[in-house]
Amino acid sequence: SELLLPPGSLVRVPFGKRETLGVVWDTPTDADAPAMDPGKLRAVAGALEAGAAFGPLRLRIDLSPSWSAGTGSLGLGYTLAIPGPGAATRLADEFSRDAALGRYARSLEAALSLLDGRLAAGAAASSAESAGSFSQSWRAFVAWTGVASMEAALSSRVPSSVLGSASAADAWLDSWSYLVPANDDEASARAIRYGATIGPGLLTASVSRSYSAGGPSLSRLGARLAWPFRLGTVTLEPSYERTGTESRESPPSDFAADHAELGDSLARMLPYWSALPVLEFFGGSRAAGFVAGMDHPAAAGYKAVAALAASRPMGYGLWDLVVPGTLTLSYARAIASTGDVATDTGTFSLKLGGAAANLFGQGGARPLSAIIDFDEYSSSAELRLSSLGMAEPVLWSLYLRNAASFDLSDASAFSLSNGFAFDRTRTGDSWSDTLGLGFGTRPVRSWFGDLVALVLKPKAAATAGTGDVPQDGREKPVSAWLESALATPPTLRTSWKLDASFDDGAAGYPSLGIKLGYETRCIVAGSMSFGFRAALGSTLRLPDTGAITGLSWEIGLDGKVSF
Repeated sequence: SELLLPPGSLVRVPFGKRETLGVVWDTPTDADAPAMDPGKLRAVAGALEAGAAFGPLRLRIDLSPSWSAGTGSLGLGYTLAIPGPGAATRLADEFSRDAALGRYARSLEAALSLLDGRLAAGAAASSAESAGSFSQSWRAFVAWTGVASMEAALSSRVPSSVLGSASAADAWLDSWSYLVPANDDEASARAIRYGATIGPGLLTASVSRSYSAGGPSLSRLGARLAWPFRLGTVTLEPSYERTGTESRESPPSDFAADHAELGDSLARMLPYWSALPVLEFFGGSRAAGFVAGMDHPAAAGYKAVAALAASRPMGYGLWDLVVPGTLTLSYARAIASTGDVATDTGTFSLKLGGAAANLFGQGGARPLSAIIDFDEYSSSAELRLSSLGMAEPVLWSLYLRNAASFDLSDASAFSLSNGFAFDRTRTGDSWSDTLGLGFGTRPVRSWFGDLVALVLKPKAAATAGTGDVPQDGREKPVSAWLESALATPPTLRTSWKLDASFDDGAAGYPSLGIKLGYETRCIVAGSMSFGFRAALGSTLRLPDTGAITGLSWEIGLDGKVSF
């Protein structure tokens, strides 16, 4: 193109046999980049006068015609940004309004970046209306990379229209008043959140409150201290975390009342937060006075967790299969209440995780079979020990999960998985075990692939004989794209899966479940995907009164096209 097109300009560009919409992108030229092949360059077909640039200012006008329920409408909007919507330091204003459909949105944003991006600050306010519901949100932050950051966020939703049938001009004028809360005392939902971080994740803290009409309000205070460091190839991260929550019925109010109630909640949590870290894990139960100390909330909780996490890199061959790659040790003490009942629970947890890849296949660490191209393994184990007090019995839970998959030389794949869970509670024991087997192939031809080709190919052939240019001289870009896509051989996949489960049943009697699944999929040129799936399942329960059987089935057909 001989035109000087500033960044942000909308243009029509040739794309194969059709034209598509593009945008001019402002990217600095790399002097070391290889020169573009002149034979691959195409001239811009034309520019669209939907946007303009005036020095550092970018302006885009949007017109959105629509038709719904027999009614036509025209939405009007704009985007104004200095110097651009993606700049680190910027001012941005977005607005849209469709009075006929009752839609509206306005967003104002300011961002500042200094010291090569190490110091940043920003603020944003937005309001929107759709389907008779009006919402607002505000956010502000300041951050010094690697040193500290602070943020604040508020939002509200009013279950009724605020703008009514106001025109685009009136809505734009009214939108300036929505920089502050509007009708927040009528909101069906409001949320407040403040957060801070010191160091690169060393200390994080947040306080929040959410209100929802018809339900209790929830206040939360949380803080976490972590210190990750490396010891050789092992990464260690000791951490300490506290969380306090309070849920209680709250009458309709506004943001001012929300802040006042949040302050009251924090004051009630203070006696528990004043305990010395780690020392709070010791001592007698504090459940007895918890409900009264929190002034009888609907529900409340206080939890402290000390943990040590360790991880190592993969790539040690067979050692990856037998030596865990991650380990987490933690101890938590939690006080929780619902109504007038409170419990004080201590829980010790040990988590192990491991992963290994490319061990026994061709080119693996210990090649054992020429038919395996690639093999992969994963495992996890978790042990929990909990008690409601020194005189109470220790309750334990164990969770195991293992999985393996193999890519074979004939383009097929095989997988198996197993999961086991055991829980000992105050009322009894429960367990469950699952086994999964999977097998998949990539056939050259399948019945579903033939069916997809039978449906699609006549569509492309309808214009193939005319060079994709009908008598009226207008191109049919979808037909051209479809013809080009179908020229590529499709990728076919077929898979079978068998799942079996065993458990003692939540109702106190054993049960058995079996499910057989089948799926076939056809992927065309990476942009069209069509699939068919079917599954048949059966369950058998064995209560004392006799056997109970169940049967389930599933059939699904899906398709996705992107161009």
